[in-house]
Amino acid sequence: MQDRSIFVRLANMASRSGSTNRWTVVTAIGVTCGVLGLLSAAFHERSQPISPSTSTHPIPSKVGPIGTAFDVHGVRVTLERIIDPATAALSYTFPRAGMRYVALVLDLANTSGTTSTDSPYDLVSVVGGESTVLVPDVTRVAECPQNFQPGIFTLGPFDDQRGCITVQVPLGDQPVAVRYASPDPLGHSVQWNLGRG
Repeated sequence: MQDRSIFVRLANMASRSGSTNRWTVVTAIGVTCGVLGLLSAAFHERSQPISPSTSTHPIPSKVGPIGTAFDVHGVRVTLERIIDPATAALSYTFPRAGMRYVALVLDLANTSGTTSTDSPYDLVSVVGGESTVLVPDVTRVAECPQNFQPGIFTLGPFDDQRGCITVQVPLGDQPVAVRYASPDPLGHSVQWNLGRG
């Protein structure tokens, strides 16, 4: 409501001013909109849901070490490495108190001749040392050249994408496994053991 009153006052000033002053007021309105847009984007980045959170991912049917490639519903998924700890790409973004960022470097390859769409944020979870299950948040990290977007990704026929997914993990806790669920309720979920814990 306060933002709207600012615009109303500026508009009233513009209507009562001469042409020169009117352009000055219009410019002020444009600058105000830009600043409010930047503040809104920063708040949105910091206000996204963060882990830990309980995951409903099923117990995996296939298990292997880091680097194992699993075929999951037409997509070959490989957990290449873990970045622990990871640093937020934006200087004003921090993990919650008592938490740290851990990034998962994933490679997704479409093994079918048809386009595949899904969201790794909905499919990935991390098992902590206390058997807690942590789900991703949307923070971008500096160590990754590309982060998967929180929304739907699209893999064309035989396309390949590499990127990171970030999870917040309690300080002192060591993740022991990463899970990737099949988007098909009847499909198989997989797990990479991290050799920790």
